[in-house]
Amino acid sequence: MAQAFNIGFIHLGLVETLIVRIPKVDQPKCLKEFRPISLCNVLSKTILKVLVHKVRPLLDELISPLQSVFISGQGTSNNALITKEIVHHMCKKMSRE
Repeated sequence: MAQAFNIGFIHLGLVETLIVRIPKVDQPKCLKEFRPISLCNVLSKTILKVLVHKVRPLLDELISPLQSVFISGQGTSNNALITKEIVHHMCKKMSRE
């Protein structure tokens, strides 16, 4: 784990993810009756959480305000509402002309 922070190297085994199918019903007979779940390495998830914690204070400088989905507390629904308001404003403006 120290290598990941000191030299930026992560062993490939740490980032491997095992995808397992969990049955949705008691006696599954086809693939759509299974739910896929990704099993990630705990050490890999820990490293990623530490990195995110260190980068989070820099997000305002690194990410454009238009990419609000990556900002905590905002999501795609905010963008949908903003788009609706812009279209509404444009339609009102066009109807006055």
